[in-house]
Amino acid sequence: VVVGIDRMRRLSPRWIRSSVAANGKNTGQLLAPPRLNTAKHFCHTRPHGKLDKCRYNNYRYCMTSPIPPTTPAVPKFDSLSQAAYLGLWRTYDRLRAVEDEFFRPFGLTPQQYNALRLLRAAAPQRLPTLTLAGSLVSKAPDITRLLDKLDTAGWIERQRLAENRRTVFVGITADGLKLLEQIDPRLELLHGKQLGHMTPDQLRQLAELLRLARSPHEAIDSPWR
Repeated sequence: VVVGIDRMRRLSPRWIRSSVAANGKNTGQLLAPPRLNTAKHFCHTRPHGKLDKCRYNNYRYCMTSPIPPTTPAVPKFDSLSQAAYLGLWRTYDRLRAVEDEFFRPFGLTPQQYNALRLLRAAAPQRLPTLTLAGSLVSKAPDITRLLDKLDTAGWIERQRLAENRRTVFVGITADGLKLLEQIDPRLELLHGKQLGHMTPDQLRQLAELLRLARSPHEAIDSPWR
């Protein structure tokens, strides 16, 4: 629709009004907005204190799209059993990291601490090496190497009986008992850091479910069955 020059001047943007004024006539054709040299007009500027009311500006060249937040990938499992098992494995890894950090200042690993606890429970008796290895919470791939470190630190002592040189008996020393006395008061803090966010009822349910999960894989005479 052809509109008058006066109406065109009132309603059209500045770049159309200037085009009409330059040509001296109204053709009624809407002209395309002038192409910007983005290198020269990368960001729109205006005099300080003046409001830019033009709807054809360069602000879009200065604005960047917000980076969408990244969401962690959701693990996918082949079965419900696999999901439960890998969940146990991951939970063990996270709780074991807290445990390792706790025992590091004492120069112990969690498994070495477990061995000292068993020896203290048996004191003043000594335990055969294989009996001690079978009582550990987690199986030691090399029980001899584990005991070597404790022996070097002076926390245990080993003995071979004259009548049976093939069997090595292990006992805890006074220094080993003192070490455990230092650890005992702080042990509850460790377990609180690991599982203190759970209620007593939740912990009882968890313990029962874990017993149910491992029961078929325990020996008949295992105290963990």
